[in-house]
Amino acid sequence: MNIDQIASAIRGATHGMGTDEKALNQAVSQLAPQDLPRFDQYYKSQYGKTAVEVIKSETRGHFSQLLVEAVQPEPVIAAQSLNAAMKNMGTNEQLLINTLVGRSNAELMVIKQAYQALYKQE
Repeated sequence: MNIDQIASAIRGATHGMGTDEKALNQAVSQLAPQDLPRFDQYYKSQYGKTAVEVIKSETRGHFSQLLVEAVQPEPVIAAQSLNAAMKNMGTNEQLLINTLVGRSNAELMVIKQAYQALYKQE
């Protein structure tokens, strides 16, 4: 499936009465990693909302979190994990370790750029 077909399948699964979770899951699972950086904005250009916004409004709980992460590039997910680990009182060291350990310098730079873009800070 190309991204147009995937976007159409997501729209079909979430538009109208109720959500066809099986169809939504199948559509999201078709996204290739190289499509992720542009998919959310492509979806917005076609349907007026990002895929993340639609998924969050149509699903709940762990299923929603899983689908949202499936349509986002990995550096964005890592940046969100870092933010979650550092917000509130105290720091979740285990989440920081799980997010950062084993990454190359190049990967860390991309995560840093994603973090700065999302949260407008270093």
